[in-house]
Amino acid sequence: MSIYIDRWSMTSDITPETAERAVGGPSEVWRLSWLPGRLLSFDQARAGMELDEIVSDPALVHDRMALARGAMCADALGIIWEQAVLLLYKRMAARLAGPAVAAAG
Repeated sequence: MSIYIDRWSMTSDITPETAERAVGGPSEVWRLSWLPGRLLSFDQARAGMELDEIVSDPALVHDRMALARGAMCADALGIIWEQAVLLLYKRMAARLAGPAVAAAG
């Protein structure tokens, strides 16, 4: 698991979700692709990307330390772990279902 960060974006090597710096806003305002509508700090965006990697890695399903870290990342975003898992699951399901189902959902 790796998160790649530059001045404008954050990407992952295991998930298609991203974080991008808001254009035209303050320099440290970020948005997560899976949490639209929320303006985040750099640290919150980084936590959101880490959370997504934890949820997306099947090897971590029973890793208590990783799940605890995921809960801490969710807390940094102001949401609970279960809400984050549900939001990410819905995005994954929409991607797998294809564009017709995603548009209808």
